[in-house]
Amino acid sequence: MSESLINAKALRNDLLVDIYDDGEETVELAPGRKFILLDDTQFARERDGSETHAGIRPRWAKVLATSDYAEEVGIKVGMKVLCDTMKWFRGINYTADRKMWRIPADDILGIDDDGFTEEEVGKLESRGE
Repeated sequence: MSESLINAKALRNDLLVDIYDDGEETVELAPGRKFILLDDTQFARERDGSETHAGIRPRWAKVLATSDYAEEVGIKVGMKVLCDTMKWFRGINYTADRKMWRIPADDILGIDDDGFTEEEVGKLESRGE
């Protein structure tokens, strides 16, 4: 039986995920002061004129809901998974400020058995997780 962290169910062989890996980094300058580096999801032509971009890469995500097929292949709700490059579908809001994306279970490149780092947990919590 498929599971869910949200009030939605994944169908067919899909997963619903929260892609929190946006490439944004922060540098602590002093207590309470942070310098935010731009994320890599802003697509634009590189300065050298090439069409490649650092933002086109696999992304880490947290599984919000699974289908029966995804459960059969070992993907569970709450896991940290690596989504293949650009294989996810358009994100939709499931709360006022949160998005989820649909991705086929077969397009998951790997599962991180070590779970989320402290930085990732902080990022997910700051987004209302």
